[in-house]
Amino acid sequence: MARHLAPMLAIIFAFTGMQAAEAPPALPDQIANGWVTALRANDLTAAHNLLTPADQERLEREWQRAVGLPDAYVDLQINVLLNMARQANGAEQLAAMAQPFLAQINPQTLSNQVTELAGFLGLAANTQQPGITPSLDYAGLHTWLKDIAAFIPKAGLTDQTKLKAASEHLAAAVKATSIRDASDARGLKVAEFLKNISPALPEIKKALEIYDIKLDQLLDSFAFTVIDATPTSGTVIVSFTTLDKPRSFGLKLVTKGGTWSLTDGADNPIAALSQLVMMSLLMHGMGAVAPAQPAPAPIINDGAL
Repeated sequence: MARHLAPMLAIIFAFTGMQAAEAPPALPDQIANGWVTALRANDLTAAHNLLTPADQERLEREWQRAVGLPDAYVDLQINVLLNMARQANGAEQLAAMAQPFLAQINPQTLSNQVTELAGFLGLAANTQQPGITPSLDYAGLHTWLKDIAAFIPKAGLTDQTKLKAASEHLAAAVKATSIRDASDARGLKVAEFLKNISPALPEIKKALEIYDIKLDQLLDSFAFTVIDATPTSGTVIVSFTTLDKPRSFGLKLVTKGGTWSLTDGADNPIAALSQLVMMSLLMHGMGAVAPAQPAPAPIINDGAL
């Protein structure tokens, strides 16, 4: 469902507490362009270098905390996947491994679920009140999700030929790294890990392109414009093209501790999305169909009073 979502999230994360290593901080459009350039060049090291030393240290602490809590079951899955991919017939093994997951996918059902969510966003858009309700572009999200719903049945998510082709690229992606098991990854620092997996990105992009998910084309379409700029605030208009349509949204930002961050309140898209999720859960709960009741027992006239 989330076609082109990964690079969009990467760009948003660049705005939320991450900045170029400059003083004063670089303008948000410069930061975003740096991230796009790094992702386009498959250079995660360059993306990491865009963070301030303080942000790099914070990221390293979080990484070490996460890798310091190994999960034997997760590690086993990672090890099996990496070992399969590195075999001479790695693509075939990965395709076979994916079969149980593909069996659970019904593209039309998934499309219907996205359409339902789009309808909810359309309702939210119709009830937005300036200055009162979140300013997130519900109407734009409504249109985008409708386009995604139309795309899903045509993407070939369960197509065996596409699966085989994508598996070949994924196997090549694994072989492009030197990480052979979970313990290898756990022994790396963030910068080392990012440098190690960067060579895998071209093959991952090729695998996604099998399903008409063209990340480089998306990255090339991004443009960033700063409006209402002051030394401590500004709005970035993010423009891009996806599913053959131009789209855009605005992000209001402020500087906090020398870093550009999303503003608080109704203009914060993360807070708005959280409210939207809560509203959706509430409406689903209120609209749930009551469980079927057993039929009443037949009345037998046996002459008793």
